[in-house]
Amino acid sequence: MSGINDVWVLIEADGNFLGAFAEGLMREGRRLADQLGGNLSAVLLGPTIAGLADSLGCHGVDHLYCQDKDKFAEYQPEVVAAILTALLRENNPRLLLALHSSCSADFMPRIAALRGAPLITKCTNIDAAAGEIEFARQVQGGKLQEVRTAPHGGPSLATIDPDYLPNFEISNFPQNTVQHDINTDLPDYLPKLRVKRFIKADPKTVDLEEAEIVLAVGNGMGGKENFPLFEQFAELIGASLGGSRPVIDSGVLPHERQIGQTGKKLTARLVLMCGISGSEYFTVGLEQAGTKVAINSDRDAPVMKEADLCIVADANPLLAKFMAHVDPSASSDSP
Repeated sequence: MSGINDVWVLIEADGNFLGAFAEGLMREGRRLADQLGGNLSAVLLGPTIAGLADSLGCHGVDHLYCQDKDKFAEYQPEVVAAILTALLRENNPRLLLALHSSCSADFMPRIAALRGAPLITKCTNIDAAAGEIEFARQVQGGKLQEVRTAPHGGPSLATIDPDYLPNFEISNFPQNTVQHDINTDLPDYLPKLRVKRFIKADPKTVDLEEAEIVLAVGNGMGGKENFPLFEQFAELIGASLGGSRPVIDSGVLPHERQIGQTGKKLTARLVLMCGISGSEYFTVGLEQAGTKVAINSDRDAPVMKEADLCIVADANPLLAKFMAHVDPSASSDSP
């Protein structure tokens, strides 16, 4: 039985890795649990990854509740909502927190309805320093800010906008994470919704914040006439195209493809940056990204300091040669 001031967070696993923003979500949960004087518990539904419990202690997680049965291998919102509602009834934490995503926008309202609990979505800030939990969110297209206070006497539900997760310095928490198997079963539960298959998102249209691989293009590509080469290369490697502000301002890519402070924040596992100088307004969009590769003819460009791998070269002929090597028929006439 958890304490009445405990905070629970829902985390996701992507293969053998934690999902995007999982670390930030756990540290946000730890901050709120400390303010309330409670413990932090994480919930993971679906096949667990080896050694996960051992890796969560450094993020401040006291308890991990996980379920690795086959019925959780694929996302089923009604089952997820029923299991989490049962967990809330059994443990009665003060707050259940999830990232604001397409999935949480589906199952969190279901949980709120089943549990009879308040739900605040897409929060930009959550604070419990005064003993009461206050939720702030933007309304009227960001022109106004709404602040609500959670009622006492039961759990509250919230989703937080990943863009507003605070940046924490790397630190290690001393506690070990205790792992618990979720034993709640629903033998007679027949979901009304049947998920027959999942259609993988098209890299050309998927939101940059959800893309797995991103090819970012900067002024170094030259004129607009060179852009088709980067389109071909992105299609070849299954990447989504993005750009720095000068490329967006020139009309080569639409505004929703801009990366940086006034654009998108990437969570991709791989980002290839071609001909980008790397101002601080751009690199702020890379903080949550995985492996970063920079291709630039200027070895002293600021982007080189942000990259995990630097290639000093003109991106145009380099990508053309790479395409010819991987698929000779794709770019034999490329510049």
